[in-house]
Amino acid sequence: MRAGQVVYFGMVVALGTNVFAAHQIAGNIEVFSYMLGFGFATAVTILVGRKIGAGEYTEAKIYAKLGLFLAVGVMTVFGSILFFFGEWAGSLFTNDQTVIDNIGTALKVSGVFQPFLAVVIVLTGAYQGANNTKFPMYLTGVGMWAVRTLFVYILGTQLGWGLLGVWIAIGLDIGFRAIVLAVQFSRDKWAVEQKEKPEEDPESECHPQTTKGDLPTCVNSY
Repeated sequence: MRAGQVVYFGMVVALGTNVFAAHQIAGNIEVFSYMLGFGFATAVTILVGRKIGAGEYTEAKIYAKLGLFLAVGVMTVFGSILFFFGEWAGSLFTNDQTVIDNIGTALKVSGVFQPFLAVVIVLTGAYQGANNTKFPMYLTGVGMWAVRTLFVYILGTQLGWGLLGVWIAIGLDIGFRAIVLAVQFSRDKWAVEQKEKPEEDPESECHPQTTKGDLPTCVNSY
């Protein structure tokens, strides 16, 4: 993921200083939505992990859905704030009107994709709580390289859409990952099956554990 960011950040830098400045400022403003999402994701990871560990799969999925619905609701509201007040927020960082306009454009796109971002963050937490850490990791790599970096190049550079193309590419990556995670979740393929431990005799510690072959020759030592 970080390697992909280095590549597409380089493409953004190539679009110009003002564009890169707007991209960075928009990202700093958007980070508040990530904090909201990670709050719900942390709660979901803990609750799902406890329920999965207790063998209560149905309850684990209920907690995951509840956290998901709450996060989508809260982040959708925050997305509307980004959409309508993005330029005003950008004006707190710079007086350059071109940069402010670019910030507003980026945050409008970000605002539209906030519900999908909530799905990605919270369901990733649910997968991790269910002991499935590999699938979200692989999906992040695929999304970063096959969707985000590719479309930043196509939309932002080749088609000349500038920062609008960059943030649409970011949104496409988020949307792609959200759909895949949600489909796997709805198909009940999100939790790694726990290996059942054989039932132990509660009095097993009271039984002799020595076999006949292990018995010492001196009876007094046993």
